[in-house]
Amino acid sequence: MSNPARARLAGRIEVEMPDDARQAAIPCFEADERRHEREVLDRLAKRLGRGERAVAGSHDVLAMLERWRAWRRCSTTSATNRASPGVLEQAIEDAVGQSAEVLPLRHHPDELAQHGHIAAVLRF
Repeated sequence: MSNPARARLAGRIEVEMPDDARQAAIPCFEADERRHEREVLDRLAKRLGRGERAVAGSHDVLAMLERWRAWRRCSTTSATNRASPGVLEQAIEDAVGQSAEVLPLRHHPDELAQHGHIAAVLRF
């Protein structure tokens, strides 16, 4: 779902959908997820490279969440994530409480490996 569509999402309804229609829609949703992840990761890499408005690693991400600075928090959800489950749970809880976007990386899971599998784009 595109960002403009997400912004207008007012609720959910349940309808019966034939399997062929559902199967046809899945690649569209996955392509949009993949594009969105890539966009966020590119922005994150650019900001980390310049040393501005981005942090990586569980210690720095949690510190920015404590200061309410995180705008978008990214992490992998795969078994390769080396951050302790308690750290990830706390980061997710803090981010959701601050209305920060939590972005699990399903399509680019190894992208944050060098940063402990967790990073954040900052509000300011």
